[in-house]
Amino acid sequence: MKHFEFIIPEELNGTRLDQGLFHLMQAKMPLSKSVIRKLLVAGAVYLNKSRVRIASKTLRTGAKVELYYNEKKEKPISGLKAIQLSQTDILYEDENLIAVNKPSGLPMAPTLDEARYHLVKAVQDFLNKRSGQSGAYLGVHHRLDADTSGVVLFTKAEDANAGVAQLFQEHLAVKVYHALCHTKTADLPNEWAIRNQLLRIHPKKNKYRVGNDSEEGSFAYTECRLLARIGEVALLEARPITGRTHQIRVQLAAMGLPIVGDVIYGKKDNSRLMLHARRLSFPHPLKKQEITIEAPFDAGWIATLDRFGFR
Repeated sequence: MKHFEFIIPEELNGTRLDQGLFHLMQAKMPLSKSVIRKLLVAGAVYLNKSRVRIASKTLRTGAKVELYYNEKKEKPISGLKAIQLSQTDILYEDENLIAVNKPSGLPMAPTLDEARYHLVKAVQDFLNKRSGQSGAYLGVHHRLDADTSGVVLFTKAEDANAGVAQLFQEHLAVKVYHALCHTKTADLPNEWAIRNQLLRIHPKKNKYRVGNDSEEGSFAYTECRLLARIGEVALLEARPITGRTHQIRVQLAAMGLPIVGDVIYGKKDNSRLMLHARRLSFPHPLKKQEITIEAPFDAGWIATLDRFGFR
């Protein structure tokens, strides 16, 4: 893994992040613009110590940009084949927006492994097949972990990008998740809030922890509600106010509520990750009316709920 670090010079002030990186990398290790965009999507670029995945982010003189690059391609995931979306997977659609029910195990966007299928490609393939044309536009504005299922919203037209970006940047979009968690806590409250700092454990590893009062991390805020409990398993509703990587998973695990199937922050069991983006509500950026989109549980979620006695 190679690490590159740059301070933005005056001549690149006001340029896009992807274009600036392309220019800066020429003297270090020339990378194509497509590779730089994939690195951005994969979370390998940091701006002023904060991970950034937005290629159009504006650079300012004196800003610090870091890029991590592994020359060895990731191995394709065995059995991860192209998933054909159907109309039943489309939760909402108009001329500007489309929301889909993301399946568990499917990455959101391209990784460095070009053979690895992902949700963006699946939605584009669906739109292209339906229209009988190619080159469907799709704008990405928020993400779910590969193993998390549920609502994902995309733009279908560039005119909608600014409004949808504002929804997430200004926390106007309300995200509600359901999580099935292990717990040994005798008395869980009906409602509670979690506010703390999250820190990346290692710059090369996508894993985080809750920091203590003396450490400076990224502020994370989640509101939680107990929906049901049977023995040492609880079904929770989590509403993240901030949008940090692995936020819900890290915060719940730190409280002694690791999500079922979370092999990073919990324990290995026979279940997939039981975290589902259940609902997304927001004011439509162009039509202005309130939109609420709900994603039903898939068969895997229902089977696991049955196994623990919740249905």
